[in-house]
Amino acid sequence: LHASKHSFPTRRSSDLFKISFTSPIIGKFNIISLDKIQSRNDWQQKVECSGCSIKEATDFRIEDNGICEKIDESTWKVTKPLKIRLLK
Repeated sequence: LHASKHSFPTRRSSDLFKISFTSPIIGKFNIISLDKIQSRNDWQQKVECSGCSIKEATDFRIEDNGICEKIDESTWKVTKPLKIRLLK
């Protein structure tokens, strides 16, 4: 199985995203911390940001949880991106 740019392996992304299961194969996700996404470049397809730029942001508010679907034991597909507002 090849992961698309909208999928993420559970192990590599576990330090970036927190998934809360709503069923055995569906979960809501959000970011763990702003610092972690500021230092990575593989989150843009999974998170929609409004407000200030990511480089200026010092905090964030979750506007709408992202939704993901389990593909296999180690891969999740984003079905709805996380929406956050970046704050200075």
